[in-house]
Amino acid sequence: AEYGQNLGTDSTKLFFTPEELKGCGDEFIQARLDKDEKEKCTVTLKYPDIIPIGNNCEVAETRQKVAEAREGPGAYKNN
Repeated sequence: AEYGQNLGTDSTKLFFTPEELKGCGDEFIQARLDKDEKEKCTVTLKYPDIIPIGNNCEVAETRQKVAEAREGPGAYKNN
């Protein structure tokens, strides 16, 4: 129960340039651009953000950063 609650309340935000999200598509990028930081896309660890990155992003470093934030030590206070 605590694990699910931590997932639902997670407020982690990562910031990437559009170039770092290459392959995710213009609509995905434009929906996240300039929300919190100028000329950066705001990405959360929620499924609408992480699935397209994992499946489509051509930049390995971006995929790795998202995976580490989601699954690394301290992720969601669950690991």
